[in-house]
Amino acid sequence: MIQARFAVAGTHSGVGKTTIACGLMAALVRRGLTVQPFKVGPDFIDPSFHRAICQRPSINLDSWMMGHDGVRSTFDRWSAGAAAVIVEGVMGMFDGSSGVGGSGSTADAVQTLGLPVVLVVDASHMAGSAAALVHGYASLDKRVSVAAVIANRVGNPKHLQMVKEAVESETGIPVVGGLPRTAELTIPERHLGLVSAEEHTSLSSWTQNLADFIETHLELDQLLGLTMTVGSGTSPGSTSRHSSSVSPAQKAVVAVARDAAFSFYYEENLRALVHAGGVLREFSPLANEPVPESAHAVYLGGGFPEMYGERLSGNERSARSIRQAHQAGMPIYAECGGLAYLCEALEVPREETRFPMVGIVPGRAVLQERLQALGYREAVLQQPSILGPAGTVLRGHEFHYTCWEAPTGREQQGVYALQDSEGRLLGKEGFQNGSLLASYVHVYFPHNLTAARSLVAHAVSYKQTKEAVQHAETE
Repeated sequence: MIQARFAVAGTHSGVGKTTIACGLMAALVRRGLTVQPFKVGPDFIDPSFHRAICQRPSINLDSWMMGHDGVRSTFDRWSAGAAAVIVEGVMGMFDGSSGVGGSGSTADAVQTLGLPVVLVVDASHMAGSAAALVHGYASLDKRVSVAAVIANRVGNPKHLQMVKEAVESETGIPVVGGLPRTAELTIPERHLGLVSAEEHTSLSSWTQNLADFIETHLELDQLLGLTMTVGSGTSPGSTSRHSSSVSPAQKAVVAVARDAAFSFYYEENLRALVHAGGVLREFSPLANEPVPESAHAVYLGGGFPEMYGERLSGNERSARSIRQAHQAGMPIYAECGGLAYLCEALEVPREETRFPMVGIVPGRAVLQERLQALGYREAVLQQPSILGPAGTVLRGHEFHYTCWEAPTGREQQGVYALQDSEGRLLGKEGFQNGSLLASYVHVYFPHNLTAARSLVAHAVSYKQTKEAVQHAETE
């Protein structure tokens, strides 16, 4: 089938990639097209907006975590059957895990996938100079094909015309429109970065206004014509997440905490759990929902529990069910915000607040003014755990403003030995107690499927033990 396929890349962070990518998605969805979104890099927030707009999961593409074969297979699986495929880039187009080579960069992803690039340029303080900027980005690596340019933050039609004439005459790359600066359509920010789609207070109207904005100021038909290609004719990849060849006896229910406080999940992680035999059941700690009675394991992803400290602290029904699950030996895996939620307390010093939390991880999570960790992580298990045996190598990402302040003697337990993408040792991290594993690292399961298979295997073991006890009690 014929698809429009392209990546929205920027000259630098903050150039407007997310707003423009979301606007393009919204405009095409409103035209009745099936749009499959992707995000380069390990980010969770931008995909939350993609998902809300397109009503399809937005899939991360990251060559450092996935490898190039993983990027290609994941892209092909999820893009099949869509009329348009839009990949939002990360940072500047050539920014990746290092200054040389660009692993994890937008350029690396588009080279791997053979995608044309729609380059977003901040034209607010330039006119003819935009041609030099576009020329540099288009010529730095000949494996990257810049198909079109969008001039963002233009002052007026005359300004746009100057930019357009300069870029097109000097580079031959068409400028498909210019977007005036508008604060109303910018995604709100806070100390933690952009707010997520789950927290946006007027998402529906914002999406429609954004679609209007794109249709008014961009030559959308021209852009589609520049990026048309022949796509896969196989069935849509999104359906494959819900299938598994595992026998019923080797399946187990994995309860996934999912709401505005816990929304950071790689879609491919969930798919990996399903293919390993996991049956996913969502519940909301923010709505005071307990762990489902059918559950055999719990997955607490990251998010913003610190923004909902008072509500979570008052939701004793949900917290009590997690404590009871832990006491019963149920496997519990928590990442980042999930770790903070499982601590004894969550503190926000600048607001002088302290909220009691679940209490199965000793110590407290304290929100800091500055970012505590950011970057790719390779984690080697130092001891057997619910994610695999000692020596298992996992890859993922770390990004958090809270720090875990554990009681003396507990903070260096060291479930993982960490190093960054350059191989620099970062020490040990993580907490384990019985069938509980909590860490700040967002692990990408498909890099090493041992993690998903091990978690489900522990859940199956718990299920079998529970069923044996229940059978004995009825006799």
